[in-house]
Amino acid sequence: LVFAPSVQLFSIAVGAPTLEENRLTGALFIIRNLRDLFPTLITFCIVFTIIYIIAAVVIFSSFKRRSQYLEMERDYVANFSHDLKSPISSIRALAETMHDNMPEDRELREKYCSFIIQESKKLENTVKDILELSKVQTRSVDIKKVSGHLNEMLSSVLNKYETLCYDMMIDFRVSDNLITLPEVYTNPDSVSRILDILLDNAVKFVDAEGEISVNFSIQQHKVLIAVHDNGPGIDTSIKDHIFDRFYMGDKAHNSKGSGLGLAIARELINELGEKISAYNTPGSGAEFSFTVQIR
Repeated sequence: LVFAPSVQLFSIAVGAPTLEENRLTGALFIIRNLRDLFPTLITFCIVFTIIYIIAAVVIFSSFKRRSQYLEMERDYVANFSHDLKSPISSIRALAETMHDNMPEDRELREKYCSFIIQESKKLENTVKDILELSKVQTRSVDIKKVSGHLNEMLSSVLNKYETLCYDMMIDFRVSDNLITLPEVYTNPDSVSRILDILLDNAVKFVDAEGEISVNFSIQQHKVLIAVHDNGPGIDTSIKDHIFDRFYMGDKAHNSKGSGLGLAIARELINELGEKISAYNTPGSGAEFSFTVQIR
């Protein structure tokens, strides 16, 4: 027999009989003081409530983002359908005109053919962008990193736009420190493709006698490649969406293209484990930059 005279009000007793040869011979009781249990219960309730609120906020934000994503996807499909329909309709209309009533004027015929070729190229580029983005997103492109010099990786792209900008009377500049940069560890095709996309994007928004510059700098064991143009810049209302896969707005810095170039660049950057950013520069114009890992 154990005497428990100090049993408090907040307690619980659990008992069980003891039997010998099917006869009741006694009982065993365990008494638990619950006074210390209430702070634990209160703490548990507080923590549970906080976790519940956080989970509710996360779920609500997820549904909201998904709703926005679906809306952007619908807008993109509508814009993309228009991008496909417009050149197809133009090609068909010009071809029917030439078929039904071939112009005798050679200059007019050449003008019609030039329009058809132009619209065909636009249609071809749009389809290529879609296929390229699909390959990157489905990880069907094998991206392997190797060591090398950026001067060798980017020479063909830089030479291409140097010639193009010369013909368009655009001032094209590349910083002299390109040949002195240390070796990098990256995928040459992906890096050159990203720079090609950014330069193509800059050319679309720079008029004759405009300026485009490509600069290189070293920041925290990374080479920062920056493409700057003195065009109209990026509208602040859509700045956070220009790299989205399904975003395409009239005010976007990439609105003159298919709306897929910058999305492809971001997907390639993510595969390389690097960062890409865009912002307006003081005065005028926009600057797109991305990082490349130093070996």
